[in-house]
Amino acid sequence: MKVISFSKYLAYMVGGAEKSTLEILKKESLHSQIQIISFDGVMGFGAKSKKVEFPGSWSVEFIKKVKLFNRFPFWEYFINRKIVKKYFEDINATDSILYTYALYAPIAINSFSGNSKLFIRSESDLAINRNYMRGFKKYLKYIYMAIEYPAYCVYKSDLKKAIAKADVICNSKYMADKLKELHQKKCKVVYPFVDTVRLKQEYDIVKDEVKDRGIVFVGDAVIKGIETVKELSLIMPNEKFYIFSRYVKEPTKEQNIIWMPWQKREVDIYKYANCVIVPSICEEAYGRVSREAYELDIKVLVSNIGGLPESLDYKKECIVDDYKNIEGWRERLEKIC
Repeated sequence: MKVISFSKYLAYMVGGAEKSTLEILKKESLHSQIQIISFDGVMGFGAKSKKVEFPGSWSVEFIKKVKLFNRFPFWEYFINRKIVKKYFEDINATDSILYTYALYAPIAINSFSGNSKLFIRSESDLAINRNYMRGFKKYLKYIYMAIEYPAYCVYKSDLKKAIAKADVICNSKYMADKLKELHQKKCKVVYPFVDTVRLKQEYDIVKDEVKDRGIVFVGDAVIKGIETVKELSLIMPNEKFYIFSRYVKEPTKEQNIIWMPWQKREVDIYKYANCVIVPSICEEAYGRVSREAYELDIKVLVSNIGGLPESLDYKKECIVDDYKNIEGWRERLEKIC
């Protein structure tokens, strides 16, 4: 059996989706041949410096001549749709199965003649397109969404066909319920794998390296709750905040915030933490960061939204119900920090 795995960012370790997919493929490689397909020349999320070194036995191919934008993802999808369609139509699907996820998954599945598995790991994977901006930026986002709307409709139509055709795997019960609600389709739930034994062993080695710990946040997007973190830093001036971002190259101090670069090892983030917060304002499918911190017995607080409570076994002491209330976050943080 040959497993063909495809995503725009699959060859670049830019986030949890790539990490989860690679973990699945490592298991599949014990009894299957692995072929990686990704986009050539990807730049977003600092991808250029995060290229993955795959096992030598895996084959790796890049789809070239694609047009890549930092903005307007649905128009990017629309413009590159024919290239991806032709690429997967030309693949010999004999004794092969396609594993795919994220933006280009629908057209890949619809063009592939063999069986497919579609991994749903975020609300965007279900074409849920909400406006989470605040103030004037909220109105600008509505204009932006209006510009994207024609291409979004094409994507949404392709996605509906792909979900009907493929075997679907969700990364939480929450997402499985959302899939059933929107598409009347049942799926298998596979939680993101966390290597707890390795994680604890590595953490035990580094946990005393940082003496001046603080409140850790991983991310750099509005939907992840970065505005909440910035507001908290202003009303909690005596606390130190560490923000780990894909856009930061070296530690930079800004009042009581220390901006930190992305880390290859999880423990090189958690060694800075007295507490980890995940104040997302979007319907997160799951919470890898919150789960990892939880497994390390680090104090964690998450928004009561999406699959985040599920990642912490629904423990009430870890969940902020009124997550849009900044004072609620401050009170909870003062109690545990």
